[in-house]
Amino acid sequence: MRPAVLRPSELLAAAARRPSALRLRLAHRRLCSSSTSAAAGETPPLPVRAGLVGSATALATPLFPVIGLNQLVFRYLTPQQRLVLAGGSSMAYFSAMVLSPKLFWYAPLLLPFALGNGATAAAAYAAADGLAGGPRALAAWRALGVPLAGPALGVVTALAAPLTYPLSFALAWPDPNASGAALWAAASDPELYDMVRWLAYNEVMVPCLAVTGAASGLLLHVGLEPLVVGRPGWPWPRLAGAVLAAVGVGLCALYSAALRVELPHLRDAVAATAPPGAAWWQKWWPDRTACYVDGEDELFWVPRLDDATGELVSKRLRLRRLNAAGGAGSGSIEYAFEEVGSKVAGDRRAVEAAALREKLADGRLACYASRRAAFFDGTPGAAPLERTHLREMAEALAVGEGLLTDATVLLVAGAVDAQTVERALGRCLPLLASSTLADRVRARPLLRALRRLSQLCLIMAVFVHLSRVYA
Repeated sequence: MRPAVLRPSELLAAAARRPSALRLRLAHRRLCSSSTSAAAGETPPLPVRAGLVGSATALATPLFPVIGLNQLVFRYLTPQQRLVLAGGSSMAYFSAMVLSPKLFWYAPLLLPFALGNGATAAAAYAAADGLAGGPRALAAWRALGVPLAGPALGVVTALAAPLTYPLSFALAWPDPNASGAALWAAASDPELYDMVRWLAYNEVMVPCLAVTGAASGLLLHVGLEPLVVGRPGWPWPRLAGAVLAAVGVGLCALYSAALRVELPHLRDAVAATAPPGAAWWQKWWPDRTACYVDGEDELFWVPRLDDATGELVSKRLRLRRLNAAGGAGSGSIEYAFEEVGSKVAGDRRAVEAAALREKLADGRLACYASRRAAFFDGTPGAAPLERTHLREMAEALAVGEGLLTDATVLLVAGAVDAQTVERALGRCLPLLASSTLADRVRARPLLRALRRLSQLCLIMAVFVHLSRVYA
């Protein structure tokens, strides 16, 4: 039996009633392209995704020592020792209410670590994102419903970040007098990397870093997945872009020491005094006021006479510390100075430096060589400028000797007239009067009187002894 043959009009009517496979494929492609374009508008680009991961890691860096400490405590301490460490409370309460607030307050101290952690996390995420084929593929890596991408990236970041710390330290706290080549040499010093390997890559710290990285990575994965992958109906600038901007503001606020407390310059610092009703020890030993100077060189401006015009100028000196003539084991130090920078007309800078050196003698002030160092006053390792050394340095400046030497050389050489030299010396008479040279000259009559008094006392003692013997 032969099959029935349909007419062309009947074929067209059947095609209109029933969609063809081609029409279904076209509709499916249109639907997929629309969903892909929507997802493309909701998923941020790779630089934004990597920036989110890196900045969030840097922002959370103060929490990493807390996680690592808990891991070490539970590995190596007994319950009784943990109770003593936590002050009678649980480790959870101690970590949340004591350690975390303190670490976030002193977060500027962790700035180099935050830079290294953030850069390493951003680079690790960018590499994993490219290898996996996008954020959705990374988010699909799960085991029993637990994300795997975040913990894996956290472990990689925790183990690789210590290798970036020498460079991040050089970038975060650079030497203001160092050039770019010196900065790179300091960051690439092999001894620094040997120290990093000795501290970070051992049988104790490697498990600690891995566990800390896995826990931190899991927390960051849960928090960042909606931002990195995107949310339906939310364009990425409104969600991921806004969060990235907010995290940037948070980073500036968290790691800026200037936003913590107003630290006065030494010229504006007021020495602390005991409050009314304070105990006797607080009156005798009040808390010291932290302040700062802009480098030790700010204290070492001295007056000099210009070798061309004879006019009074201020010159900045830089300290060199040398062993005394007695040898390396003598224990004493000779202070020598060298001129740095350009000279400034007038004696204003020299007068300001003399006033700062005089103010530093107040034991109620703790002065540091920079604003950042003054912020960490009271923390382990914070060392203010030593008053004893500063007094010895001020004596080694030889302000009076330098001025008189300049005046003598200018007059003998005939470079300037005597009136110019006399006028310049007259302007700096207060500095000359307060110099160590003037102190020695003033002390000579007193020393002679004391020497004569001691001789007289010795003669009287001998006379009294002889009178008793021959009485």
